[in-house]
Amino acid sequence: MLHWVKELIDQYGYAIVVVLVMAEGVGLPLPGETALITAAAFSAQSHRLSIVGVILASFLGATGGGLGGYWIGRSGGLPFLTRHGKHVGITKERIGKARKFFTEHGPKAVFAARFIAILRMFAGLLAGVTNMRFWVFFLWNALGALAWSLLFGVLGYEFGDNLPKLEHLVGRTSLFVLGAVVVIALIVWHFRRSRKGRKSK
Repeated sequence: MLHWVKELIDQYGYAIVVVLVMAEGVGLPLPGETALITAAAFSAQSHRLSIVGVILASFLGATGGGLGGYWIGRSGGLPFLTRHGKHVGITKERIGKARKFFTEHGPKAVFAARFIAILRMFAGLLAGVTNMRFWVFFLWNALGALAWSLLFGVLGYEFGDNLPKLEHLVGRTSLFVLGAVVVIALIVWHFRRSRKGRKSK
């Protein structure tokens, strides 16, 4: 996979970063994050690409992919998720929970999802399915895309001499972020439930 991405970046430069990152944001299982990190490392090693250009390409791809996913969700993406989501562990029950979570924590969920591999693919779709206001989604999608592109672009540029190790570290970081999001969500849910219980007494 890594060798394939390297060859594409060597041949197509910034354009392939935009395409892969955008495709991932629409919900296709393509290596957008790997493309960003590899292109950033490539820019440090060869100087044929600039790190600013790589980050900008990633930002454009991530923003565009999120918007594409959002419009698919708004125009009937729920049947798509229901039909195809099961192949990546997204069941009807999980879709229901995700819709509730996005309804309650929409903007924060859009931002946080950018840093978690599986959620990054479906954040736009879920935001569209839950009818999040367009400009709210646009803002938080863009902010998440910018923060993600800057963070992993700089990581790839600074530590790209050992890409397999860096990819492993990034994968572990994504799992840590996912765990942190789940824990925070459970704490908030427990706090709200306890407060409702006290009010009902």
